[in-house]
Amino acid sequence: PHPYVGGGRPSDTAAGAASAASLPQFVTELQPNDVLMGRGAPICDNQGNIRFLQLVREKCSDYKQASTRRAKDAIARLVVSTIHARHGLFLRKIDSPEEASALGVPHHVVDAWTVAQDRTVLLKIKQALRDRGLEEAKQGGGTEDSYPHQQREDEEKSQLRQGQQQETAEV
Repeated sequence: PHPYVGGGRPSDTAAGAASAASLPQFVTELQPNDVLMGRGAPICDNQGNIRFLQLVREKCSDYKQASTRRAKDAIARLVVSTIHARHGLFLRKIDSPEEASALGVPHHVVDAWTVAQDRTVLLKIKQALRDRGLEEAKQGGGTEDSYPHQQREDEEKSQLRQGQQQETAEV
């Protein structure tokens, strides 16, 4: 049986993005470019997530150099379009029996996913772009002034921790 039930795979458009009408209600079998939302080893080991992170690494410097929110948003949307052009979907696991029933997932199906909301996907992509940029900066791939707002946050957190340690030592 076809792994995508309840609507099939997204159809191709000129931009490579999927229209909402062409997205499946649920997915029972993952494809090589499907990106799973969430955390943990099963997510990190998924081939689609590995490919997604490679794409994020490729776009990281563009994201870091983008000076406006609109430019950063355009880069995140380009990541979405690229995944869709590769026939991948951004999926989240269906955890509750109520949601599974509402989406029409057969009772015998153990693992099923549904397409994640666009807003959630864009937030995940932007976070991944920021995280990868910070990793590069911390590993020497960035300049001294890379992500100055993050450096300030890190310094503030460090100062807060030092203050808490001193308070504990004084008690």
